[in-house]
Amino acid sequence: MPDPAYWPGQQINLRGVFKNSTTSTGVEVDPTAVTLYYRNPSGAVSTVTTTALTKTTTGTYDYLLTTTTSGVGEWQWGFKGAGTNIGSNLGGRFSVLETQLTT
Repeated sequence: MPDPAYWPGQQINLRGVFKNSTTSTGVEVDPTAVTLYYRNPSGAVSTVTTTALTKTTTGTYDYLLTTTTSGVGEWQWGFKGAGTNIGSNLGGRFSVLETQLTT
């Protein structure tokens, strides 16, 4: 499946869901701390800590990222838990296209 693609200026909701990997049901759990890392096409890495993330439910964290025209190309992102209930590293990638087509 191809990576999702967006236009500059679009907002993208990045979501990390942490589950307890020691149970067969994979119950959602909260790590002690959550960090989101994302890398733009130029290679610059940004860090977003727990206080800037939105916790929507137990174990689920969201961050609304707005793409920019200087960020055309492939972006990569990942959530990482710390302390107890770290779950697994969750992430992905997406592309920002150069310009929106007009007719």
